[in-house]
Amino acid sequence: MRKNHHLAKAISEASWSQFRTMLEYKAEWYGKTVIAVHPTRTSQRCHACGHTEKANRPSQAEFVCQKCGHTDNADVNASKNIKELALAV
Repeated sequence: MRKNHHLAKAISEASWSQFRTMLEYKAEWYGKTVIAVHPTRTSQRCHACGHTEKANRPSQAEFVCQKCGHTDNADVNASKNIKELALAV
């Protein structure tokens, strides 16, 4: 986004519903599917064992499971949880 100031500005000015509409349109154009996933606790849930606890996030960027000891980047761990939820639909 930093490299394309005009694109970043357009996205930040558009409402989320407009963004979703455009995303779904483009996905259909390319034969893809958009699956909406509720993000509740995806950043606190351990992708490895499923344990959910606030303490699993000692910092904004770090994920450390209090149950199994699994460590990961917090965003990577959350994205794995979101992918798992989407594939379960």
